[in-house]
Amino acid sequence: MNKLFDSYSWKFNITGLGGEKTNDHLSKYGNGTATMHDPTVKAILYYATASRNFSVAAVGTCKENTVVEVQESGSTKVAIFSSNTKRFLACNCVNGAPTPYKLGKNADDGTELIMAMLPMLLEDEEFAENYKKVSDVCDVQPDLISALEAVKNDPNAKEAMFILCDNAYRRINSENLCIISNTGNITPISELALQQGVYAPTDVIGGTFTVLTASPKAAETVNTKAFATDYVLDKDREFTQFEQSLIPELPEWYIVPKYLESACKMITSKLSRPVRNIMLRGEAGTGKTEAAKAMAAALRLPYVSICCHPDMQITDFTGTILPKLRPFVTTGELPSFQDIEMDAAYAYSKLTGKEAPENISGDDVMNMVIERAVSENSDSSGLQYEYVDSDLVRAIKYGWLCEIQEPAIIERPGGAMRS
Repeated sequence: MNKLFDSYSWKFNITGLGGEKTNDHLSKYGNGTATMHDPTVKAILYYATASRNFSVAAVGTCKENTVVEVQESGSTKVAIFSSNTKRFLACNCVNGAPTPYKLGKNADDGTELIMAMLPMLLEDEEFAENYKKVSDVCDVQPDLISALEAVKNDPNAKEAMFILCDNAYRRINSENLCIISNTGNITPISELALQQGVYAPTDVIGGTFTVLTASPKAAETVNTKAFATDYVLDKDREFTQFEQSLIPELPEWYIVPKYLESACKMITSKLSRPVRNIMLRGEAGTGKTEAAKAMAAALRLPYVSICCHPDMQITDFTGTILPKLRPFVTTGELPSFQDIEMDAAYAYSKLTGKEAPENISGDDVMNMVIERAVSENSDSSGLQYEYVDSDLVRAIKYGWLCEIQEPAIIERPGGAMRS
């Protein structure tokens, strides 16, 4: 299930439409029930009114990217979507300074990400047809609140909004139209990229951009293609398939900082004792992790990381004894949590192959899923244990790049010193 549609997202209701359900107005991709998804509703309204003088949003394009700004909650939310890589960059900007964008119940709701995907979603005939119905209603309204109320009160527009929410939900999930980490963290836009106007729109669809604007003078940058090939630590080294999967690719959008090039030069130097430890300093969201991954990509090394926490112990750095777990198995496909949340009857049928009884609830289906999973995986005979090296130890053993994140938050650093 795509992170944009995590269970909490169906409970947002800023518009007053979030969570409403219908069995009558489904998209051609749907079955059972269509549900109003508040972030999708907001994204469509912002996009439809972007050209109006009361707009709180701006939409444009920069190369193959759709770029979006939304003025909301005292900050400017910025999102960039690449239709080629299916990935996002995003940040919250307060007084021009970028801070992280993260999907979550008490964090960002994903409106800007969905909005950045709308040009791609509009390539679908059904989506485009129903978007026009909503847009036509919004076009004659004097402000954003009136546009929202008009959609609520116009039966055709509300029906179209149900279909749009269902269409977006089904297609984004089934067609893998975008890639988002399970953590909900969206790759940040660096302050340098904002200052240089790297993502300033070359074509404005609607609205006025205030953050993604062209820089009067671009700062000196590193040649990205050369950086990706000039600092390979060992060109003759062969990696296992697993190690290959850990080697990052340098993204097309990444702007290589000058300090990163200097670090790679020191690491690959011909000195008798070349540099092997690098410290990256900076506030959260300033690109330290992306820099570490870019360094691994340039050096052509597997990348792993350890995220420190206050109660860090020596075993977190070295390794620990863990039980050998059997793979989780089940005799059939289980419905997802979102299936259960949105359409309990469909989830029941998917689980049992039978028609759902009347008034079946999501809790009933969830209990059935748990009972089945436990009954098929409850055999504890023959349990064995094994010692598992930490990522740091594996990196030292096999010559990988390991990033140790936030070591300063460890409350008892003696554990880290001993390791």
